[in-house]
Amino acid sequence: MTDGGSGLGAELRRRREAAGLTLRSLAREISYDKGHLSRVERGMSPPGRRLVELYDLATGADGKLAAALLPGAVRPPSDRAPADRPPSDLPSPDLPSPDLPSSNRPRGAAVRPGWVADERESALAVAAFQASLAQLRTIGRELPPGVVLPALDGQFRALSTLTSGVPRPDRRLLRQAARTAEYAGWMAQEAGDAAEARRWTGAAAELAARAAHRDLRAYTWVRRAELELYAGRPDLVLELAHRAGSDEHVHPRVRALAAHRAGQGYALRGDQASCLRELGRAEELWAGSAEVRGEGLDFGPESLGNPGPFVSGWCWVDLGRPGRAAEELAVAVGRTRSAQSRRGRGLFGARLARAYVEAGELQQGVEVGRRALRAVAATRSATASGELRTLVGRIEEAPRHRPAADFADRTRELLADLDGDGGR
Repeated sequence: MTDGGSGLGAELRRRREAAGLTLRSLAREISYDKGHLSRVERGMSPPGRRLVELYDLATGADGKLAAALLPGAVRPPSDRAPADRPPSDLPSPDLPSPDLPSSNRPRGAAVRPGWVADERESALAVAAFQASLAQLRTIGRELPPGVVLPALDGQFRALSTLTSGVPRPDRRLLRQAARTAEYAGWMAQEAGDAAEARRWTGAAAELAARAAHRDLRAYTWVRRAELELYAGRPDLVLELAHRAGSDEHVHPRVRALAAHRAGQGYALRGDQASCLRELGRAEELWAGSAEVRGEGLDFGPESLGNPGPFVSGWCWVDLGRPGRAAEELAVAVGRTRSAQSRRGRGLFGARLARAYVEAGELQQGVEVGRRALRAVAATRSATASGELRTLVGRIEEAPRHRPAADFADRTRELLADLDGDGGR
């Protein structure tokens, strides 16, 4: 796609200005670089297909802009050109369109898209999907991700059917689809499929933008930062976390979670001062969040419960202070053991066991590690498995300790089993 110098770029600019958007506000809304958008509108850079679609959504053109400027059939998501992303933007995976079920989804009875309902019918549908997602979240805290992912996929397809082909789809349905995609992304991460987790998270971001759900849109950047954290890429963690927390209009709880991610990114770098600054900022935001009204904050970890004590202990491990980490994580895990999900107990229990072993307290590490191992065996958590792998490595580096060596052998057996089942 090329711009003849003024035609396509000028039309994009005209639509933006007619919608009352500045370049800065549009760049923030669709998460593109402002300079790149300026070059596109002046005809200096060709806009990719995806960028035209985002202009269409952001300016409320209801498909008219994309239809006029992008004649022909829409390409499948996996065939998006690299030019669809500005060079200065973060790496972005090929994302499934939230309106089009991906090819690997089961085929069912044909349903005509474009469901149009009155206010009462729409409200009933949203309430039903909300209740169903809440049940799946409860199940997902205790059982393997493979148990809930097919149901999440089915819900997403159903919501897509209700919102596709509708000139002005109900925002509540779009938001519910975004929440479903966000949770599916986390379950895909827990199943060990980072690529699928990125696709689901991208779909959630796109739907949240369409539904004008600023808080959930920002939270998808927090989720992407988490994926980069587990991939060991602190620079991307920080860029994504800062992007998520830079909008002062986003609810303080979401911005606090973004600050937590930034703190973890700095800890991964070994930058203690910056890490503690971000963790302190997170606590300030969280403390003041109770007085700020938020709409639809039913997403994120334990429905946006404060993970501050866990994150702080997590960071001290990466900062090379295992004794301090063990102190903080032991208190956090001990206070919430009865209420915390089995999935959470597996992850943070494994982290706590690692802190004990690195601090030279092997017996304590083995005792905590055994409890974490039982939780991971039940939930098949890929993220917790990663902590267990590191724990085994630390045990191998420590002085010979028979109970620790036996525990390491049992952990290797579980990890081999998990590697073979793909999170089922």
